[in-house]
Amino acid sequence: MLKIKNITKKLFNGGYNNNNNLGLSTMTTLSKPFNIVPTSTMEFQDNSMMKPVYKGPLTKEEIEHFNENGYVVVKSKLIDDRLLTNHQIEVREYLKNNASIDFGNTTIGSIQESELLWKQELKMGNVSNGFGGMVNFYHGKYEYKIREDKNLYDSFVQLFQSTYSTTPITKDDLDLSYNDENEWPNEYGEFDPQHMFMFVNRCGFRIPTIIEDSNGNGNSNCNSNNNNKVIEQQIKLQKGTGLHLDCNPFHLFRGEHLNKDKQIEHIPLRFWQPIQAFISCTDTPKPGQGGFWTIPKFHKKCVKYFNQHKSQLQQQQQSSSSSDHQIPTPIPTEILKRGNAYDFQDGQHLDIIDQLKYIPIERGDVLFWDWRMPHCNDTIHIGPSIREVVYAAHLPMVPINIQYAEAQKIWYQTGKHPSYVAKKFSNLETVNYSPPHLSDLGKKLLSIEPF
Repeated sequence: MLKIKNITKKLFNGGYNNNNNLGLSTMTTLSKPFNIVPTSTMEFQDNSMMKPVYKGPLTKEEIEHFNENGYVVVKSKLIDDRLLTNHQIEVREYLKNNASIDFGNTTIGSIQESELLWKQELKMGNVSNGFGGMVNFYHGKYEYKIREDKNLYDSFVQLFQSTYSTTPITKDDLDLSYNDENEWPNEYGEFDPQHMFMFVNRCGFRIPTIIEDSNGNGNSNCNSNNNNKVIEQQIKLQKGTGLHLDCNPFHLFRGEHLNKDKQIEHIPLRFWQPIQAFISCTDTPKPGQGGFWTIPKFHKKCVKYFNQHKSQLQQQQQSSSSSDHQIPTPIPTEILKRGNAYDFQDGQHLDIIDQLKYIPIERGDVLFWDWRMPHCNDTIHIGPSIREVVYAAHLPMVPINIQYAEAQKIWYQTGKHPSYVAKKFSNLETVNYSPPHLSDLGKKLLSIEPF
């Protein structure tokens, strides 16, 4: 097994595709921030008992763990295990049909399956760019059944109710006005935590690297003496995600791009996804099995940390310019390669990288995490089986997401993939496509019927 330090040093090798960083062409209107009522005109009251707590599957302790740590692993089997099995069968059929993957007579999750697929890893390029083991499979019948699951919906209601849905209303709360450094920053104002949209996303299917001995025999187990470079040289396509944030820590509610004058311009978000989630179809109890890393408690200090970091970089630039007797010119200190997500640069932020923690996860566990949490999966996956997850976040019903939901509805109806992903994969599911059946809740979560 690779040592944690060896893995964290290699977190930066994974990369995102840079296709269409600006997102949907129709999303050009910024939602206006809610109006702020002057403090002097407000009546403060303790309304802690006015709003009933929504009853759902999450315990009080699980909600408190999320609020305090920025993530929670729910182990109460929210999702029926049969849905996970059926999804695994369905994704393998998809890979047979669209990537010509041969599964032979192997059993799902077996070492034999991993060894057979490792030999065919390059074929995965037909359905994936390799990033993090994510596969461009969006419209599976069982993916939608998982996304519309009532337990998953109820869990999001509970988390939204305890975090982002309510603006501060008492003197004891944080800032009365919106601020990126608020405990639960929300530029869009209050929303009903029971009204939301499913997020149509890819699934994870990451094949482990099979370490071959001098005789060419495969072995999926690896001890700490193995050289990371030797292992990485054997990786043909699938890599880790690299450490990143799914937000812009310098301005949470704006993406950005570099204009022709090499200056950063803010652009609208495609969507607002303050809480992420996936359901695991496999066990990843130990580092090196393709699993999830994060930094507990970072969500509430994320913006402050990056503002300080940006200020330090700017001071270094000014000092360097002064020593060279040049006139300081304002230039971008860091640029978001993907427009609205931050990739940690190699050699930087070592102070917080040392705080990375591996999160053990079992089949059926649901992981929820805040969008301000740094996270990644293992750079090298040398576990015994394919690491499989279903990404299943939900989006609050706020203006930017109402607009995005209309685009998602078209993708559901046509089988197309989101317009901001690689174009070569966009029509993989359109041939002989029929939209999967949705429950009454699913139709609401996809904006086909109103709440």
